[in-house]
This record gives sequence, C-alpha cells and structure tokens, in this order.
Amino acid sequence: MTPLTEAYDASIVEFVPELDRLAADVMADWKVPGAALAVVQDGKLALAKAYGQRDVEANLPVTPTTQFLICSITKSFTATGVALLHDEGRLDWTKPVRDYIPEFRLHDPVATERVTVRDLLCHQSGLPRHDWVHIPGDRSASELLGVMRYLELSRDIRAAWQYNNLCYNVAGLLIERLSGQSYEAFTRTRLTDRLGMKVSFTLDDLEASADAARPYMMHATRGCRPCVSRSGPSLPGRSTPRSRT
Repeated sequence: MTPLTEAYDASIVEFVPELDRLAADVMADWKVPGAALAVVQDGKLALAKAYGQRDVEANLPVTPTTQFLICSITKSFTATGVALLHDEGRLDWTKPVRDYIPEFRLHDPVATERVTVRDLLCHQSGLPRHDWVHIPGDRSASELLGVMRYLELSRDIRAAWQYNNLCYNVAGLLIERLSGQSYEAFTRTRLTDRLGMKVSFTLDDLEASADAARPYMMHATRGCRPCVSRSGPSLPGRSTPRSRT
C-alpha cells in the first residue's frame, strides 16, 4: 500500500511514518480498501495523504482529492447549520419544533408540542430509529416529515438517547424554512464553500465525479463487497454531505 501525498509541512515530516502505520492498522482492523487523511495545523493544511484503492475491481487508487460517501458524518453539517441560525437569533433551539414547523407531528400529541429543536439534534425525542421508513430512498424530505406522525415513540422525551435519522431530516427542513434556501445551497454558501470543500449532494453527482470512491460493505461470509444498490436521493440528514442524517 503506497500512500499518495499532496501536501507537506516540514514541521510534521517526522510524524509521517507513524501516521502511515496508524492508517495501515486502522484500515486492516476495519477492512477498509481505501482511505484519505488530512492534517490541519494552525488553520492551514500541513499534510494530505491517500492510501489504498477507491475502486478495487478497477484497481483505481485513492488520491488526496477522492470524494467519499460520508453518510452520518453529515449530521455535523446539519447541526452546525442549525447552530448558525441559533447564533444569529433566527431560531431558539430550546423552543418547540412546532414554533418553526407547525405541521410537525409525532404519534404522541404531548410529545408533538414539547419536542424542541435541540431534542432533534441530541437524539432525545423519544422516537426510536424506524429506519425502514427512509432506507428505500423513495420518499422526499417533506414526505418523511408527514410519516412521522404514524410512528410510535418508545420512550418519553429526554428519557434516553435514541439515535434517529428522521429527526435530522426535520432539522434540515428547519434550515430551509428559516434561511429561505435549499439545504444544499445553505450548506454550500455558509459552510463548505468557505472551507474550500468540494462536495456533492446526490449519488448521481458523486458517480459523475472523476475521482469518486466506490462504496463497499462487509459481508458475513464474502468479506468486503461493493455496494451495488442505489437508493435514490440521499435522505435523510442528506448525504455526501447530503445526510441531514
């Protein structure tokens, strides 16, 4: 596994061999065919390296500019977007969601009125995963919002942490409602463009990239296998970084 290097800073050269060993160990542990890493020092890119293959079958290497599906890491983008709106006084995340999205409904009427924006972000709505609702990828963000009223809660609000993708879909809709922009436009203009990040928001956009990583999954008996299914729009949480998820 020969790493590709895009940028160096002399102050961290001595750490590169250790980073290479760490990358190899982590990739072996997680059975990952390819990876890229960056080191930022004092606000500047000090190192960018790539390891392994972005497409095993085609024998294509990962490069420092390879685009990956980042799935639920995109919740960080969604939460940051909501935090920006909170900081600007355009919302108060301690207030109920219905103050901003009146059509928001949960199966329990009391929970409907009490769940706050912060509860959505902290996975404390009382709603369990119900991932079967969004995994087919055939519902829009607004359609997923409407479905939530039929899904039973398993705990009271703030009684337990329960990971939930649908609540981050609501947070993404909240960003659109208050900013007047699409989730994608807001994320680009307020976050990724300012950070110099090249991002896409659909599987079609990702696959059109000349340097896209093919997604893989671990199979119980066949090991690392390519993911061949396409699930339409990357919802919720919006993935690549579309995952509001």
